[in-house]
Amino acid sequence: MWPQARGPQLARLDLYGNLLLVKSEIAPSKDIVVESLKSFLQAFDSKPVCPYDIAYLLPILLPHDEDRCKFVRDLVLTAKACVNTSTRGDAKIIYRCLCAFNIARANNILEPLVTITDLLHYTFYHSADSSLNTLTNKPSYLETLKKDNETKWPIEEKPMELMPQDGFLLLATSLLLDLLKRLLCKPFEI
Repeated sequence: MWPQARGPQLARLDLYGNLLLVKSEIAPSKDIVVESLKSFLQAFDSKPVCPYDIAYLLPILLPHDEDRCKFVRDLVLTAKACVNTSTRGDAKIIYRCLCAFNIARANNILEPLVTITDLLHYTFYHSADSSLNTLTNKPSYLETLKKDNETKWPIEEKPMELMPQDGFLLLATSLLLDLLKRLLCKPFEI
């Protein structure tokens, strides 16, 4: 039985990947690899680092494009269904969905499954009832200025941290930049 901490689970996946790379006799079957990936994702997909753990291992663990695409497609469709029915601002669900989307992006199959419009929708949907001000019960910057007409400049404020749903906006921005890069690298034709 493997320990349930992230490090040993990641080491197990890495071991499986190395066994598959060298085509060892004791390499795990595809079913064992898929189940191990699913159990890792189930335990750690709400951690912001999870997609980066999986992104580099997935092409090694599932070397055939069709297997990898099917696994990632199922992951994304499950995440979309979950995020569409979740309560607004549920950080755990948002991180799980972002994990699936980032894994799909790393494997170049995000765009047919999730559009920039979808990502913007998720951003605004999950941002509607949750903001830094409502979470901390801190008055907004403008409310502070309205109450205090003798404000001294510059006003010292703590920098705002990113909210989980900002990940959708960051991913949408990345997709836009990817699209721009493809357009700029394409030869110009008349």
